[in-house]
Amino acid sequence: MKVCLINPPLISQKDDPHTGIIFMPFMLAYLSAFLKQQGHQVHVTDALGEAPAKYLPFEDRYIQGLSIQETVNKIPVDTEVVIIYFIGVAAHRAISDIAIEIRKRHPNTRLVLMENSQAVTAISLRHDAEAFLNLGYEVLLTGDPERPAAEMLKAWSNENDTPESAGLIFRKIDGNLSMMVKIQPDRDLDNLPFPDWKSFPLKNYWTIGYAHGPQESKYLPLLTSRGCPVPCRFCVIPATNQRKWRPRSAENVVDEMAHWQITLGVSEFHIEDVNPTVRNQRMVDISNEITRRKLKVKWKFASGTKIETMELDTIPILAAAGCNYISFSPETGSPELLKKINKPFKHDLAFEMVKLMHKHGIRSQACFVLGFPGETKEDVRLTKNYIKKLTKAGLDEIAQFIITPIPGSAIFDQYSGYDNYSQLTFSPKWRKDFAKLSQRRLLHYVSFAVWKCWYHPLKVCGNVKGILAGRFKTKLEQALYRVSIWRIRRLFGSFPRSLYGSTE
Repeated sequence: MKVCLINPPLISQKDDPHTGIIFMPFMLAYLSAFLKQQGHQVHVTDALGEAPAKYLPFEDRYIQGLSIQETVNKIPVDTEVVIIYFIGVAAHRAISDIAIEIRKRHPNTRLVLMENSQAVTAISLRHDAEAFLNLGYEVLLTGDPERPAAEMLKAWSNENDTPESAGLIFRKIDGNLSMMVKIQPDRDLDNLPFPDWKSFPLKNYWTIGYAHGPQESKYLPLLTSRGCPVPCRFCVIPATNQRKWRPRSAENVVDEMAHWQITLGVSEFHIEDVNPTVRNQRMVDISNEITRRKLKVKWKFASGTKIETMELDTIPILAAAGCNYISFSPETGSPELLKKINKPFKHDLAFEMVKLMHKHGIRSQACFVLGFPGETKEDVRLTKNYIKKLTKAGLDEIAQFIITPIPGSAIFDQYSGYDNYSQLTFSPKWRKDFAKLSQRRLLHYVSFAVWKCWYHPLKVCGNVKGILAGRFKTKLEQALYRVSIWRIRRLFGSFPRSLYGSTE
C-alpha cells in the first residue's frame, strides 16, 4: 500500500524553549524500514526535521517546523494510509489539528495514530482511546509498531476489515472498541531492519546546533533495547511496555554503529533507550565489541538510565570504547520519596559511579523530579544535599523536572487544572504550586553552579570552551546555546505570523 508517515512539528512554551525537546523520530524510522521491507511504498514527512529553524506562534506556545497546512500539503495525492507519530505528549494539539486538516482534504484516506512507546515524555493511547478515535483516527497503533502495522496493512490491501490483534485499537461496527488487555512486546529486535534514516532530513537535524543529547558532530539516535522493568509511578513506560525489557544483542548494536559510520559518515551515537543498562554484562559486551572492531566512535547515554545497575569496573570499559556521557536518574536524594515513586535506587553506589566517570573522562548528568505527590521538606533537603555530594564527586550537570501527569502513568488521575495534553510539559504552569517549585528549581541550579565552580573550576572553563566551539560535551552547554538563539529570534521578531499558513 501507499503509506505516508508524518512526524509532527515540535511544540514549546514561549517562556521555556526546553519544554520542546529535539528528538529524531527513531520509532517512526524503524516503522518506515519495516514497512518498506514488507513491500509497501512509504513516503516520510518530517514536519520538524524539514524546517527546524522555523517558529510559528500559537497561543502561549511556539510550533517549531512546518505549519499544519504545509505538513498536510506534503501528503502525496495517491496516499492510501497516513500514519501520524504521536512523538510526545506536548504534540497533542499538533496531532489533533493535523488530523482535522487531513479529514477535510483527504476524506478517503485511512488515518492512523501511532504511539511512541519508547519515551517517558510520550502518552499511552490506551488511556484515552475514545478521545483520539473521535479526532478522526481510524486506528490507534500501540506498543512496538512494526508487526501490528504490517498486519493491519496486509488486511487492508486485501480489502479485509482491520484485524483484532494486540497493538491495534479501533472502533468495531457495533460501536465497541477492539482493544486487547495485553500487548505483545517484540522480543526479536535483532531481526528488525535498521531505522530508515535515509528518508529523513538528517542534515537539518545536524545543523540546527542542538539535540536531546550533547551534540559534538553528526549524530544519530541509537535504540539498543526497548522497555523497562521498573514501575516508576510518574512514568508512562510501564503502561506502554507492560514492564517488559527487551535487549538487542551486542553484535547487532555494534553492527548498526558500523553501518551508519560507513554509509552516512556518522561516528557519534546518542543512546535513547529508556533503560539500556538493565543487564550490566550486555553493556560490557557492547563496549568490548566496539573495541574489538576498533571502531572510532563516540556514544552517549542521552536519556536517564539506572546507572547503579552497572558494576563499578564497567565504567572504564565504557570509556575505553568511546562512551563520553552518561545521564542517570536518582529522581531524589530521599529514600522515603523513592518508595512513594516506587523506584529503587542505590545512592551510595551512584556516588561512586560519578567519581569513576569523572576519573575516566565521562561527563555525567543527574536527573531529579520536583513536586511529586507527598514530597516533604525533608525530602527536599535530602535532595539538595545529594546534589552537593554528587557535585563534589565530579558531577557535570543536573536536570530538574517538575512532575506533570503523563496520560497512562500511575499518578495521572491525581492532577487537574490543565486545558489540554499539550500543557503537560515539565514546566507545568497550570499547577497551583508552579511558582514555588520553579523557584526551588532555580535555587538548585544556582547552588549547583556555585558548588561546581568551587569544587571543579576547570570543568566550568571546559563548559565555556564547549559553548564557544559549538561542540557540546554536556546538555548544559547546549541549553545555554539554545537559549541564546531563542532570545535572538524573539528580539528580532523572526517568528512568522500564521500557524496554518506558509511562512515563506
